[in-house]
Amino acid sequence: MESLLKVAKIGVRDYLVKSFREDVLVEKVGRAVTLRPKPAS
Repeated sequence: MESLLKVAKIGVRDYLVKSFREDVLVEKVGRAVTLRPKPAS
């Protein structure tokens, strides 16, 4: 329970349980990351 409180305080919103499937990894990363095109130089 102490570990859960620590990660909540630093802003962790989701986690993966070992061993995870690739599709689960892609789904969770997709929720956390917004991909934007790189601005033109």
